[in-house]
Amino acid sequence: MSPECQELNALHSQSVDGGSIKIPDRLLNPPAAAEPFILDLLIADARTFAQDFLRAQAPQASFVGAKTDPQVAHELLVRLLGSHDASLALSEEELVDLVIRTCRQTGNVLQPQNYLSNINFGALPAQYKLALSEVIPLNPEHHAMMWNR
Repeated sequence: MSPECQELNALHSQSVDGGSIKIPDRLLNPPAAAEPFILDLLIADARTFAQDFLRAQAPQASFVGAKTDPQVAHELLVRLLGSHDASLALSEEELVDLVIRTCRQTGNVLQPQNYLSNINFGALPAQYKLALSEVIPLNPEHHAMMWNR
């Protein structure tokens, strides 16, 4: 709501309406911020939350090594696949690999097919889909979901 921001907003509105504008020199170099931007604060909070969440989950299950408790593995997979947290950025390939590895660590009590509805198959290359269909036994419904039929 500063006067400078309001003036820039008015200039922007004029340019959108097709008018020619010139930005005054005094508006070309904004002053240094006295406090952090809200987006920077939100990003820092999101990172802290993600790190705390991962630390809290670490003792419950390990994705490396010995057999994992199926109930704990299922809960972690559901949380991970339902998360919209950008700081936990995993590619779809990494996500599928994690699901398969976790299901194997439960002694195949959990089946990867049960989690496929959470995967964006459009983000996977065709070669990966072919390999995946060889690794996981898929029924016709899963094949249709994978190949968008």
